[in-house]
Amino acid sequence: MTTDFYDELDMVVDHLNEEHDDTVLFVLRHVAATEHDVRDVRDARLTRVTADGIGGAVTTASGDRVDVLSPFVETPSSIDDVRMHLFGLLTAARAVAPDEQPLTSLEAELTGASGITTSLAHVVRTTVIAPNLREITFGGLGDFVSLGGDEFLYVLAPPEGREELTVGTDFTWLAYEEMPDEDKPIGAYYTVRRWRPDEGEIDMWFVLHEHAGPASRWASAASPGDPVALWGPRRSAEPPPDVRRYLFVTDESGLGATASLLDQVASSDAPAPVHVIAEAIDESHVVELPMRDGVTVEWILRGDRAPGEGTAFLDAVRALDLDPAGLYAFGAAESRQITAVRKHLRHHVGLAADHVSMTGYWRR
Repeated sequence: MTTDFYDELDMVVDHLNEEHDDTVLFVLRHVAATEHDVRDVRDARLTRVTADGIGGAVTTASGDRVDVLSPFVETPSSIDDVRMHLFGLLTAARAVAPDEQPLTSLEAELTGASGITTSLAHVVRTTVIAPNLREITFGGLGDFVSLGGDEFLYVLAPPEGREELTVGTDFTWLAYEEMPDEDKPIGAYYTVRRWRPDEGEIDMWFVLHEHAGPASRWASAASPGDPVALWGPRRSAEPPPDVRRYLFVTDESGLGATASLLDQVASSDAPAPVHVIAEAIDESHVVELPMRDGVTVEWILRGDRAPGEGTAFLDAVRALDLDPAGLYAFGAAESRQITAVRKHLRHHVGLAADHVSMTGYWRR
């Protein structure tokens, strides 16, 4: 397993611990009982994924910490292998859970995902937004149903070196698992910047990386007529009705989502004030975000500092005098940085869990 593979696994672990802690507890209770004969687990956290298995730490009612491990039958060769093992653990835990045990957050999300559709589209045009940010417009989406806000899609492009799509509107992740590696489409999640129903077009912003992966390489070379499949949409930001102010925190990877959310807030009958903390390399990489009265944008220019390093986001948030009453915070940036912001907002500012949506879009 490569360094990139482990980095991606770390992102999965961080996401599950932060966004699906109830699911982690549910699964690790099962692992502790079946693999280690440990009962009465009150708290749990995933700690690692190695070639041997998925590890975690559980705390019992008496306060004892126990390290647990669910071993792999075979050494995983991809993220999908690890994901399927996790889903298997979740299924096994559900099979022995009491009937009245409610669905965990991840189970509810997966149940909702069963109704997600796949649309076929093509590249209409590309536009330079900043030296490291490219807007790609997809057309042929007359039947697309928009959710608004920070809706995101999984963009599926032809395998590297090929021009034709290997998936259709009947795409499922189960079928993907069974495809030969050479036929699996390349892809990643991206947020819709804007949707134009009259034209059947959506715009999405793609960050162009110096050390590009397959999806970024595809985005760099995409040209009109190139085919794609789009799985979705879904969204993560769901502000409660009592929200009176917003805080958005983003690096380049989340600028499209932030701009879309700014549009959504502005479209309300009484737009609430928004404070945006956004990072770019320098002035030449600063993008134009939707502005109106009540919107403040604070740019962090990192210069020679590598993306995803440092505490600039956390420092900027700490410097704000934040009243948790009526505040909703959305963040999209490097996983470790945005996790630190989320912990500060939850544990020091005092925001409730449903008033914070902080997602690691990538990991350094």
